[in-house]
Amino acid sequence: MDAIARLLDHVGRYTGHGINHEDEPFHGELEVARLLDAQGVTLKFRAETIDGTVLHDERTWIARDTDGQIALWSIHSNGGAVRKHQQRNGAGTEGADATLVFGAGDPDEVSAYREEIAIDLWPGGDVSYRTSWGLPGGRMLPRSDVRLHSVDAD
Repeated sequence: MDAIARLLDHVGRYTGHGINHEDEPFHGELEVARLLDAQGVTLKFRAETIDGTVLHDERTWIARDTDGQIALWSIHSNGGAVRKHQQRNGAGTEGADATLVFGAGDPDEVSAYREEIAIDLWPGGDVSYRTSWGLPGGRMLPRSDVRLHSVDAD
């Protein structure tokens, strides 16, 4: 089963608590929706501190590109442009049914910005949303991790 089919099995709304790269706890909300007759999925993700300050607001879609490869496109409040992330192989998360990894840039290329988004699909329906990134000249490290529970999966 490909990434799009797996995510279509998780259409719905999710909520949970996570930790960001500054060790701040946050409340996360994720909505997974069908995109154009199940040709892909859209993700709407928002992270807020416990007092309601928005840390991250993101709109993402996952679909096939013109070469037929599954990719993720994202625009968010912490970046000024739409970024394309190719689906790539990545280490699975222990206990998860599947880990879907999408990346922009070579993780080992320290002269450029690079980023990975990983989505873990758990038995019982939970979804994790994780990001790793590295600034030019810096190391690529995990920066945000949240496990979310279904509010009303359909």
